[in-house]
Amino acid sequence: EPINDFANILSASSKSQLQQIVTQLKNQKGSEIAIVTVTSIEPFTIEEYSMKIAEKAGVGREKIDDGVIIVIAVKERKVRLEVGYGLEGVIPDAYAKRIIENYITPNFRTNNYDAGVLEGVAAIISLINQEELPPPLKKGKKQNAFTVFFLRNSAAKKITCRQTAQC
Repeated sequence: EPINDFANILSASSKSQLQQIVTQLKNQKGSEIAIVTVTSIEPFTIEEYSMKIAEKAGVGREKIDDGVIIVIAVKERKVRLEVGYGLEGVIPDAYAKRIIENYITPNFRTNNYDAGVLEGVAAIISLINQEELPPPLKKGKKQNAFTVFFLRNSAAKKITCRQTAQC
């Protein structure tokens, strides 16, 4: 699943809306967005934690690497976008930082996590839509399930994800 709200900060309606938005993006462009919220990332930094997720999750298509992972650590009050190499041209670090500063963080400051994530995802999609990417797989192609392990409070947390590219 692309929406992994382990910190329980998103409403059911926002999760449903986000699911529809990221599924539509995947169907139209092939790119994938995943959202991971956690209560705490201790003992890791946000960079270390998000890289561990990115390395294990395989968000985006294989060889195209057109995925984005939004990692939100509530206790540490940190947000990070991990952008696949295939999207770094359209979402360079400076743009990722602006998305966090202009869309996500202002809403989080007022505890409006739903608006922050929805606005951040909308900004990411607007940039992805400007990029020429290979078309998505045709409908009917088999999807491969894979399992992602990442560390949460020094314990392994198991998430089942779906990906269209070969795992």
